[in-house]
Amino acid sequence: MKIKTGARFEDLKPVDDELKRRCAMTKRKRGLFKKAIELSTLCEVDIFLCLFDRNRQKVFELRSDEDFDI
Repeated sequence: MKIKTGARFEDLKPVDDELKRRCAMTKRKRGLFKKAIELSTLCEVDIFLCLFDRNRQKVFELRSDEDFDI
């Protein structure tokens, strides 16, 4: 898969280094959760976001409302 970075397109590939991968996961997860919260607030919609980390066998959840459940 190719993504655009500035004026170029680059290949999207997994991060090989475990420490860098964990750091990238943490930063991108935080950014994704922030965007979901913004979307929920601005558009007045309920959000349920679920991420599963295969390497650590861990689930991360975000609910825009505590009462919201699937």
